[in-house]
Amino acid sequence: MVSMSSLASNRHLYEDAMEQSYRLRYRVYIEELKWRGLTRRDDGREIDQFDTSDAVHLLYLENDRVVGGTRLFPTTEPHLLSEVFAHFAAIRGVPRQPDIAEWTRLYVAPERREEHKASRVGSIVLAR
Repeated sequence: MVSMSSLASNRHLYEDAMEQSYRLRYRVYIEELKWRGLTRRDDGREIDQFDTSDAVHLLYLENDRVVGGTRLFPTTEPHLLSEVFAHFAAIRGVPRQPDIAEWTRLYVAPERREEHKASRVGSIVLAR
């Protein structure tokens, strides 16, 4: 089994892509979808307390431009479900296993979404 920390270990190679990712998340979740509870930041990035070195980001890049992505987070650490939405797991409990990741923040740039069929970018991010 590959550990989540080993997957996240190359983050330093993708600093620009990560910045693009946070800005795209802001554009999608705060400006477009208007999710409540997310912080409007002056720097135009959507970042929360789970965007730590433990998070694994799967990004779809075209010519060095992020057009989609998602985030995985180890459930052995405090995560979104355990800390913010624990009430959703009231019956079965919050999962906490080394081989289970919390999967959040799936996003695709609006200009890369196709109508009336699955988004190619979204499908590729999901398949990774």
